[in-house]
Amino acid sequence: MSHKIFYCEIFYILKILNDYIMSNSNKKFILPNVIIPFKNPDKEFQEEPTNDLFFIPHSSRVIFYGTPSSGKTTSILNCILHQKFDRIIVIHNVKDTKEYENIDCEYYDEILSPEDLEINSDIKNLIIFEDLFYKSLPKRQRTLLTDYFTAFSTHKSISVYLSAQDLFLQVPANIRRCCNVFIIFKILDMRNLRNVCDTLNLDFNDMKYIFNKYLTQKYDNIIVDLNRPTQKIRKNFTEVINI
Repeated sequence: MSHKIFYCEIFYILKILNDYIMSNSNKKFILPNVIIPFKNPDKEFQEEPTNDLFFIPHSSRVIFYGTPSSGKTTSILNCILHQKFDRIIVIHNVKDTKEYENIDCEYYDEILSPEDLEINSDIKNLIIFEDLFYKSLPKRQRTLLTDYFTAFSTHKSISVYLSAQDLFLQVPANIRRCCNVFIIFKILDMRNLRNVCDTLNLDFNDMKYIFNKYLTQKYDNIIVDLNRPTQKIRKNFTEVINI
């Protein structure tokens, strides 16, 4: 029996019982003094974290933030290795790019609607937005990009990965607020780090210390993973940092 049918039956039974009692006595039927859970059928595909710290549960909204050649695409590919997506779509400014030639994916050079992409919500979809400059996109594509991070991800079984060289010029606030995982590479501009901390409600001095102490190699990164509160901040996905 599906969750949808199960919860609908419970609700229906409670309604019948309430109607019966109300019509046959002066006593009111009192619902339990707790929140009754109702499953959203659109979200039955959503996953929980596992012990694999490279595993980003479906459907997540993830930003990979770093300068050119910092390792963003390599990190995306490593995340994909630890997931089993049924369909992967790459939206890239350069349609004939070979950045993702190691995986089975489809390339598009513009943002299309789920209907135009023929998204099947019964499978696990991943859409990668690769270094798109938000402000230069046509209005329709800007709207769609926001929709992928808000409604489409949680209702159409789509994980969304966005690669950005500037977290504030390329990524609007409403998209940043919807993300639950941030992979951040070395930031040379401390003003940007302060903005990152404001976005994620992190202490600037703590993060400055972490960046200076832990990001010693060219491709090092810090992950802020809101899916895992006890392992929220990690270096290179696997090294948990407690602050």
